[in-house]
Amino acid sequence: MIKAIHEHMRASILNEINEKTKPLNSLGQIEELSLQIALIQGSLKPKISNPTLIVMAADHGIARSGVSPYPQSVTGAMVANFAGGGAAVNVFTKLLGWKLELINCGTVGG
Repeated sequence: MIKAIHEHMRASILNEINEKTKPLNSLGQIEELSLQIALIQGSLKPKISNPTLIVMAADHGIARSGVSPYPQSVTGAMVANFAGGGAAVNVFTKLLGWKLELINCGTVGG
């Protein structure tokens, strides 16, 4: 069963977020996500267990229209780099202790 969020804690959670040393709302969507997680968990100090970053990669024919500064082949090369552990995202997820899940949603040659 999905439980309702702890709406009664909204003001306290927002106060906790806004009292941090930073300009108000300067973290944009990170603040919104933090609020949402705290409301779901009903905690001023929410915890995330088993964090996973999901990278979904795909390419399509629109690249032939010249909308990207890179050729379509770059997508496959990046996917191979992610899979081989050689991309910046691999370094960050390893440093943070996160799992990296790579999903190839359809790349040429992939």
